[in-house]
Amino acid sequence: LGENGKINVRFGKGSKGTGHKRRWVPMMDGLDQLLMWYLKQVRPLLSDEDSGPLFVSEKGERLDRDTSRQNLRRRQIEMGFKDDEIFSPHQLRHAFATKQTERGVDLLTLKTLLGHVDVATTFTYSTPGSDFLEKRIRMSQEKWRKQLLSDEQTQ
Repeated sequence: LGENGKINVRFGKGSKGTGHKRRWVPMMDGLDQLLMWYLKQVRPLLSDEDSGPLFVSEKGERLDRDTSRQNLRRRQIEMGFKDDEIFSPHQLRHAFATKQTERGVDLLTLKTLLGHVDVATTFTYSTPGSDFLEKRIRMSQEKWRKQLLSDEQTQ
């Protein structure tokens, strides 16, 4: 499906009470290549089964959120990250939302990608930096300047 395929997220982050939200997410930014590397080189070391959960622990079991959170933290510490540099998987969701907003992805599309029910939740995930804001203001000013010049020429 799509240019580089899509991932069917069946057990993504779910809010309290509503459970997991299934969704299709396009594989962008080289994810298709990274996923193929994982499937061919890494996953066979963890599990000898071709079916079942995509991401498995070193024991060959479904990777749960606590295991992934603990492993990410442990590996960052092993790599020498300072306490204020360590990030969580949830912070990666926020970084993804911010990056997509800076690339021009609209909030409704981003809402679907993140599996949110309410666009207000998505809005809180995206915090573009000052460079992004300055760029958008300049683009808007240029658009209005061109529109004014066009209107003057037609009169």
